[in-house]
Amino acid sequence: MFSNLFFAIVVSYLIGSIPFSLIFAKLFTDTDVRQKGSGNVGATNVLVTTGKKRAAILSVFFDILKGFVAVAISKILFGADIYAYTAGLFSIIGHDFPVFLGFKGGKGVAATTGVLIALNPIAIWFCLLIYIVSISISRYLILSSIITIGFIPFILWFLGEGLFGIIFGILAFLLALFVHRNDIIRLLSGKEAKFDRGVA
Repeated sequence: MFSNLFFAIVVSYLIGSIPFSLIFAKLFTDTDVRQKGSGNVGATNVLVTTGKKRAAILSVFFDILKGFVAVAISKILFGADIYAYTAGLFSIIGHDFPVFLGFKGGKGVAATTGVLIALNPIAIWFCLLIYIVSISISRYLILSSIITIGFIPFILWFLGEGLFGIIFGILAFLLALFVHRNDIIRLLSGKEAKFDRGVA
């Protein structure tokens, strides 16, 4: 069991660490997103710094895909929920703290989306509904993402995913709070721009 768990952790972390946003920004415009805009290795910063929608879309797609693939591999090889949820969590950690970029990565929203699709596809529809309602009310992209991730443990519990699902959801939410800590500070200080007023 422990060797399988170690395998799931290492492989999922390495998959999550692949910096697709950096790769596609470089391919399309030779831009290093770590040096421009927010400095975040994520699709939003790709769009802001390169102006290339295709690069941003590809970044989102492959960030979602890597979360999905990490969980799918563990499901195929090991089956049990503990491996799938562990793989999902560590693929998100890999995205947020990639070994290939000195542990400075993105915010993990797209990777979390891919993980949820692989764990329970129904969960993503609940998340989408919560996100739409939240952004319609608040008009803040970051706040809506955090709120949505905060509902994940409840959604997984409601869908009968059991203890591992609840634990995964709680840890994913705590991780989201940590990587978004500066965004939360901007929100509380009123410095975060609403999505219909452009990107700060």
